[in-house]
Amino acid sequence: MNDKMDEIIKKSNYEQTKAQNYLNIAGVMIIVLDGNGDISSINKKGCEILETNKDDILGKNWFDNFLPKENVKEVKKLFDDVFLIQSAIMTNYENEIISSKGNKKILNWHSIVLRDENTNAIEVLSSCEDITAYRFNERALIESNLRFQTLFEKAPLGYQSLDINGNIREINQTWAKLLGYNKSEVIGKYFGDFLAPAYKNMFKERFESFKKQGKTHSEFSMVRKDGSNIYIAFDGLIGYDDNHNFVQTYCNLNDITEHHQSQMRIKESEENLKLAQSIAKIGSWELKVHEDIILLSDEARKIFEITGSDGRIARSEIEEVINSTDRLTAVKALDNLINNNAPYNIIYKIHTKMGNDKYISSRASLFTDSNNVPLKVIGVIRDITSEKKKELELEYKNYHDYLTDLHNRRYYFEQLKSLDKISYYPLGIIMMDVNGLKIINDAFGHTVGDNALKTIGKILKVVFGENDVVARVGGDEFSVLLPNTSPEKLQEYKELIYSLVTAKKINNIPLSIAIGYEIKTKEMEDIDELQRLAENRMYKHKTVVGSSIRSKAISAILETLTKKYAVEKKHSFQVSNLCKQIGKEMNIRGDELKELEQAGLFHDIGKISIPDEILKKPGKLTDEEFEIIKSHTEVGYQILRAADEYSDLAIYALHHHEKWDGTGYPGRLKEKDIPLFARIITVVDAFEAMTADRPYRKKMTKKYAVSEIIRCSGTQFDPKIAKIFVEKVLKSKWTANI
Repeated sequence: MNDKMDEIIKKSNYEQTKAQNYLNIAGVMIIVLDGNGDISSINKKGCEILETNKDDILGKNWFDNFLPKENVKEVKKLFDDVFLIQSAIMTNYENEIISSKGNKKILNWHSIVLRDENTNAIEVLSSCEDITAYRFNERALIESNLRFQTLFEKAPLGYQSLDINGNIREINQTWAKLLGYNKSEVIGKYFGDFLAPAYKNMFKERFESFKKQGKTHSEFSMVRKDGSNIYIAFDGLIGYDDNHNFVQTYCNLNDITEHHQSQMRIKESEENLKLAQSIAKIGSWELKVHEDIILLSDEARKIFEITGSDGRIARSEIEEVINSTDRLTAVKALDNLINNNAPYNIIYKIHTKMGNDKYISSRASLFTDSNNVPLKVIGVIRDITSEKKKELELEYKNYHDYLTDLHNRRYYFEQLKSLDKISYYPLGIIMMDVNGLKIINDAFGHTVGDNALKTIGKILKVVFGENDVVARVGGDEFSVLLPNTSPEKLQEYKELIYSLVTAKKINNIPLSIAIGYEIKTKEMEDIDELQRLAENRMYKHKTVVGSSIRSKAISAILETLTKKYAVEKKHSFQVSNLCKQIGKEMNIRGDELKELEQAGLFHDIGKISIPDEILKKPGKLTDEEFEIIKSHTEVGYQILRAADEYSDLAIYALHHHEKWDGTGYPGRLKEKDIPLFARIITVVDAFEAMTADRPYRKKMTKKYAVSEIIRCSGTQFDPKIAKIFVEKVLKSKWTANI
């Protein structure tokens, strides 16, 4: 190296010399000091050795900043010898320095004086090799040899020395005792011969690696002289001569049989734990407080759906997976555990990398050192998605109406109390009741009635906002709570709801709803009283519009029936007309005659509830089907009695299949217990049915129908009405023995 420096100096001037040194001797530190010891130039390797950047080095005094105080005087003298006394060169000088980060290092120096054109000394250029590691290893070897000698004689560990081929050169008495051999039986033998068969090949590989690296830690199973096995841990170093050639190994042996067995039991326990966790679907995780890296078990990775991982994942990644609404809670809980050892038992929602949403239950404990400094957190997680969804579904069902998906009565009244606070005033209450729902249910069944309620529910969802509480509080009743509203807004809602609802029809029946509202503006007002007042307003509205709506609904039902079945339309009008003619012959006049005519028109309105396949059946009805047909009288009664003006018609519809002898239905009434108009309808209904086409038969002749009326007079029919009908209305000859 010195020859190379001399050649550079001879070929180049001062500036060229520095540049060439920076480029060509990059593997060592190049540093230039002026006469005061201030640093005027340094290369990249020098910055690395001093552990700082170039700007923080240049201009600093070498002796004041990078030398231990106890060495300054000695090194300064050598520098003066080179620079002031103008010695030509200083080479192979070693001394300690201190880097900018406080690390001690050992450098081997080669220095020359740089001169100007007049041969005056300007600066000292030095190349320095970092021999810290070399000297450390050298010292370590010396210390190791000394330690080995001491331990070899006094320590209770086994010791052995192997030659370059792996043959035993020396053992101590502890080694012999551990394996049950005398020294003479061991010395010169190949060490691998004393190992359990499964470890023989492993030793060959480990020994070659040991010779290359200079030290080892290995664990082998060895066979004692008596044939039993012992598990041994080896720690060794290589002994070298002055030329760094292999001499022998120095190894200590420690009997770790009990520890190994314990480890095997722990490993078995861990495997059992993993199996148990897998069966129970429980995963474990560990966080080293100062690393901020979470170690996940296999089952935990399955739960998080993290694949291709070694189990290590940044805490921030896990927090990113946690649902945004839960993330702050989870982070706060973990930090509170680490900083305050507070309980950690939380549930949070995650969105996995596979795109699935899951609910996770997590518990954890903090582990600290003897000074109570947090070391790590160990926790478990469990996928509770299924249980949580059931819980949420149950909670949803507890507070929602199953039919309309609005809130239910329970939730409404809880919120009524909860919102009764000044911050929510003015608080509006709207009460609503569906008009004519019973008629729809009676006529078309509860499925159609449910559709009416669902339709109104959808309208209310559109009208009101997310801060409003909209609930179905009864069979056909709805309520709404509106925080921070106004009377004007409530009136707008009333008009909007009414217009939207009445624009809808269910099976040709226009929907209608009665609405009432109140508003609370003062704390002293009783919220329950306001609820009652809103309900009263609703019922007043229902009184005004309800009767008209029910009448329209009944008319719509009849229209639906007659449009749907042409036969029924003709039948109803024929019966109505014939009833009117009988009434006239019986001197029924005025409103009563009009009522009789209407009774004939509406008598079969209950057939709206009979399934099509029965009404249109071409063959004979079964007993079960006939029972369904018979129900139309009671259904008709329920429909007609809903409106006051049709209440009497309801009685006639109910009893128009009663018989004079008391064998009819549904009440088995007899003779004059059967209402007069019902008796009239009975005669006319039977005649019209016989003389009209039906799905199950062709119409009968008028003559046959008359004969049947006469034959059944006094049993099925009122004999007086039957005679008037035949002789006066049909103008047929009455023959009692037909």
